[in-house]
Amino acid sequence: MNTKFIGHLNDQSNVLFWGGAETSITDVEEVFKFPTIGKERKFETDYSLDSDEWFFIELNKKEKESMIGGYLSVLSSSVDFNTITPKQYDRLIALYLIKEKSEGVQDIIFNRIFDRYCIQSKILFSFDVSGPKINKVVNAVEFNHSVDAFWNDANKKLYFRKYSTIKPLFLGIEKYYRSATKDEVSIFLKNDFFSVSDDFPATKLGERALHNIAAILDSNEIDFSDSDVRKSYVNYANDFEAFDVHIEDGKFKVEKPTDLTKILSVLQERLYISPVTKQKRVASNTSPID
Repeated sequence: MNTKFIGHLNDQSNVLFWGGAETSITDVEEVFKFPTIGKERKFETDYSLDSDEWFFIELNKKEKESMIGGYLSVLSSSVDFNTITPKQYDRLIALYLIKEKSEGVQDIIFNRIFDRYCIQSKILFSFDVSGPKINKVVNAVEFNHSVDAFWNDANKKLYFRKYSTIKPLFLGIEKYYRSATKDEVSIFLKNDFFSVSDDFPATKLGERALHNIAAILDSNEIDFSDSDVRKSYVNYANDFEAFDVHIEDGKFKVEKPTDLTKILSVLQERLYISPVTKQKRVASNTSPID
């Protein structure tokens, strides 16, 4: 069974850590393990997973080649891959373990490496029965061995839990999570249904806000020019006074990103009253159930 532990660099190239029967591979496999997928759910951008759930995206042949093919080439190429050098450690964006389970079937688990995990130089104190010791670590990468993504070659599914973590690792995955462009954000906020402060940081919005703006624009369900529609949204927001949406002269006030987050919740009709306890709540998911 062919197994390799590989580093993925920010230029999309791959470098070998260990492969084959090396002892270090065994050490890695003891902590970096292929997950058992219990509950799985097709990726929904605004759904909050339970602790035992995984999102999945099912890839066709073309999508697999685009998003996974570069990782699989380590096994299929007859050319030896370069072993990672000290000058490359701070260019790592992922570590992955690839295992050839049978001919033509290769599974992969991925661990995302963030800049904060790269260590240029650090002094650590360790302790044993002989007393404290000083250990200097240079050119190192912290490996937390969490599985951030899992490619199951048998069912052609890419599993993950947090989209923003894995986004840089898979070419083309953006189509599953469309974000509003800079121009779309500008057009959206210029709508006279909003009163936007001059210093609002429109260019620094988070990914979720950008996605929700795109979803509203794409749906074409809100006629912002209809005065009755506007009035309905204002009344809806006022029914949830504790949610603290600021309204002035029939317009939603946008002064800071949290204001926009709340307004987007109103426009997507996420606010509701639970039917039994009558509690006022905010839904995390806007997907229809029928």
